[in-house]
Amino acid sequence: YRAARYRVHAPDQDIELQLGSASDAMTRLCVAHKASSWVIITAHNPHSEILSDEENQRRHARLVQEVEALGLAYLPSTAGAPIDAGSGGDHGLPGADVESGEALATWPDEIGLCVFGLRVDQARLLGLAHR
Repeated sequence: YRAARYRVHAPDQDIELQLGSASDAMTRLCVAHKASSWVIITAHNPHSEILSDEENQRRHARLVQEVEALGLAYLPSTAGAPIDAGSGGDHGLPGADVESGEALATWPDEIGLCVFGLRVDQARLLGLAHR
């Protein structure tokens, strides 16, 4: 997961993110949403177990409902294998021990949400509910 690429689909642009790297674009979005934090969360493929498209869509719809019930602003997001997934090595993603990197290159993109103002305890509870 450390090397995965994350995208937040803002109204005027897609913002590419990498864990551990700052993002001026995300800072501007936090200011716009009057939030001091953001988190990307997905209900797709829990514990790196590939689920059917239908199951992932059902789980995503439930996640959206729960975030909306909290009254928090959110934007759609996508998480996927790193661009250099075919290079092998330890990317921290499922299949990362496969020398060829083929398993990483074929891992499906996962839709999720970038939620603004979500507290750490709330994020943990949502994560647990969608694992």
